[in-house]
Amino acid sequence: MSISNEFPILEFDPDREAFIEPSRVIKPINIPKRCIICFFKEVIDNMAAEKALRIITEIRCECGTVPIYEMEVRGARIAVFNPLIGAPAAAGLLEEAIALGCNKFIACGGAGVLQKDIATGHLIIPVLAVRDEGTSYHYLEPAREVKANIHAVRTVQNVLNRLGVKYLEAKTWTTDAFYRETREKIDIRNRKAVWPLKWSVLLFLQ
Repeated sequence: MSISNEFPILEFDPDREAFIEPSRVIKPINIPKRCIICFFKEVIDNMAAEKALRIITEIRCECGTVPIYEMEVRGARIAVFNPLIGAPAAAGLLEEAIALGCNKFIACGGAGVLQKDIATGHLIIPVLAVRDEGTSYHYLEPAREVKANIHAVRTVQNVLNRLGVKYLEAKTWTTDAFYRETREKIDIRNRKAVWPLKWSVLLFLQ
């Protein structure tokens, strides 16, 4: 069955093997299986300056190098890295981290909001995303929305509940062009979502 489509972004191929397969060009190393993808670069920089992190390796790309750090939490090794900005960069770095040997991921970052009653600093768990970017269409069949992994969501909820940390659940709006968020698009998102965010906080757990 041909995947050809009038619009290239809709030509989803379910074949899991890429022409440039990361596992063929990147050798696995002694790296923690668990990994935190942290969009807050200043947090990583501060922890590194305080010697709470040590560099395991670096991923090289056209914009420079991305350090992969390691920290220890309750005797367990945890990898940490900053995925830069944008879905293509984050997905590419995730692929390379997997090839290096990481296989359990959680991501945290910031997001703009469309609902004014959500204050800065509110902790939000994304449970659904409106797919208004291009990267996810290379990983999942075309669809307007995608649900977060329910096991990942429940795991995060259980930890936060146990610690007594308040949080919100939200639908996110992933976009590659936040300077092209028009009033009409915002109105559509608000009509179709509860607590919509401008950008998604991607959450992975494999």
